[in-house]
Amino acid sequence: MPESWRRLGAEAAGCTDFWVSTGGTVSPLHYDGTHTFLAQVKGRKRMLLWPAEAIGAFSPYPLGHPLYRRSRVDIQVPEWATEEEHLAEQRRQFPAFFAQAADEAEEALLGPGDAVFFPAFWFHHTESLDLSFSVGFRYFSVRAA
Repeated sequence: MPESWRRLGAEAAGCTDFWVSTGGTVSPLHYDGTHTFLAQVKGRKRMLLWPAEAIGAFSPYPLGHPLYRRSRVDIQVPEWATEEEHLAEQRRQFPAFFAQAADEAEEALLGPGDAVFFPAFWFHHTESLDLSFSVGFRYFSVRAA
């Protein structure tokens, strides 16, 4: 682990992920239990990120559920619904998300050579805009960064 990362609070290496995806591939709204650096090598990605303080508004699935760490809120409009219909249904099911978090997303558009850092427990939604290759480095910290 680079010394500069240790100065930022990294204390134990997690894992390295290699992500390859085609345009239109989506990683639905979820959070990770580790801090993450994500570097874009090829192609482009769009990420929406929300701080951990908003975690309750996302109606996450509980520990032990197969979709643990995922949000029940679905911000991706399915092909069989109009955006208006989908938004109305999501507003009905998840009023806390729309009252507290929907408009608070930070957007990151990543191209080759770009990187983004997001702390543990930040909800994020990722979409590959074209053929994409990314590398993620996850790490754990026991002290506040």
